[in-house]
Amino acid sequence: MRIDVMDRGGKATKPLRNYVGLRLMSVLDHLVRGVNGVAVSVTDVHDPDGEGGKRCRMLALLAPSGQARVEGTDSDLYGAIDRAAEELAHAVALQLSQPGTAARSRE
Repeated sequence: MRIDVMDRGGKATKPLRNYVGLRLMSVLDHLVRGVNGVAVSVTDVHDPDGEGGKRCRMLALLAPSGQARVEGTDSDLYGAIDRAAEELAHAVALQLSQPGTAARSRE
């Protein structure tokens, strides 16, 4: 499974890429055969009150076709990644369980 990580439109650091990769492999372990790749984007966000935080968006490309798109926000970068990864696992499982989807989990 290919994982591409972008941080504010640029290439992410190696520790960030490693964390995202390990987190995704953890939550998608039983679904990995149905996922061709995941694009991950992390950015800073500011709410109307001026508070800062982090947003993590994930797009999974599913086999043989389809996609799952999620977003997680948190005051902490790793919290945003964790939230998005959990949401992605649920979204991918739901997509792969749909009738007519050839990709299934490796059970």
